[in-house]
Amino acid sequence: MRKVAMIVFVINLVIFGGATFTMAGSYVSVAEKTGISIIQEEGVTAWTGPYGGKIKPNGPLAGKKIGLIVGCEFSDWQAYYLASFIGEFGGTPQFVMNNNHLWKETRPMRGTPTEPHGMWGLSLTGGMDGLGLNGNRLEYPVVTQKGKGLAAEYSVADPQKYDAIVILGDHSGDILCADDVALGFIKAVADREVPIAAIGGGILPLISLGLMDGKKCTGNRAVDYMLKEIGDYRSEPVVTDGNIITGRDTVDAPAVLRALCKAFDPNFVDEHKDVLKGKRIMAMVCEDWEDIAAQARPHLTMRDNLVTEDPGFVDRAGLNFQLTPQSPAWQIGFVAIPVTSIGLYESPDRASWPVTHQVRPRPAAEDQ
Repeated sequence: MRKVAMIVFVINLVIFGGATFTMAGSYVSVAEKTGISIIQEEGVTAWTGPYGGKIKPNGPLAGKKIGLIVGCEFSDWQAYYLASFIGEFGGTPQFVMNNNHLWKETRPMRGTPTEPHGMWGLSLTGGMDGLGLNGNRLEYPVVTQKGKGLAAEYSVADPQKYDAIVILGDHSGDILCADDVALGFIKAVADREVPIAAIGGGILPLISLGLMDGKKCTGNRAVDYMLKEIGDYRSEPVVTDGNIITGRDTVDAPAVLRALCKAFDPNFVDEHKDVLKGKRIMAMVCEDWEDIAAQARPHLTMRDNLVTEDPGFVDRAGLNFQLTPQSPAWQIGFVAIPVTSIGLYESPDRASWPVTHQVRPRPAAEDQ
């Protein structure tokens, strides 16, 4: 994955390589219903309260534990999305990492048997390339069997403790379906007849277990030719048949999550969908910016960008990225960002003010 040094999302005009999403509704009112507190001060809307960036107390998945099943070379985007948004609907996600890869010696893969990585190098356990959400939006990852090395530090997943599972796609599904430990775990969950979802290549283990026989289903080209032979295949974003939910591809992960919510609450209506319709999102990035997945491009409109043109910063070398009056950005409708109202502020809830930052001393050589 290309490293993204900084991403700042601001509701504003798209500039500097952003993307305008056509999506509607009051995103503030939707946020409040999840348990977020909204305050307005001096023209600034702020998200506050104990649930900001954390699992929400309300929603169709409230109190439900959702296992996210992965092996080496899982879909980074699916992992990011599900880890970030299951908690928005009240669920508690947890990655279940398969650590019994049969191809660990003969096939070069992202990650190791003790710690699977995504197709583009995403780690689920921390570090500079880690997901960064453990402990806030999801529980710390577990493994499918007791392991050695790094895996010895992780707890073993109990298939009886999950209210639903989602099997992630990309090459991960190909590896999982050839692994007896992974298949045994999935079957143990399936025997309880709880909701089981899979996306794209993640459907392969379900095919191996015979769970797709005669089922209404969908899937991408990695599995569609098999599903057409054994099931009732439909070329749709998501299909639900009983407790089995299948998603066609990575871009359909949001539809899969909505279907999972509906499995627990048949009256569920996703107020998040189209919540940003009519809004403009600015994505500011430094260094290389992450490519937009090919499947998502038809759903995006790229416009009002300054890519090859000088944006007219006040002092680029001095790191003053405010725009001069002559900047071409004003001509395409850019609205100034209220930078003086953004950042830390004095509050009785803050431990200290002004905020001080101290560099931790480097450990002695014998402690490293």
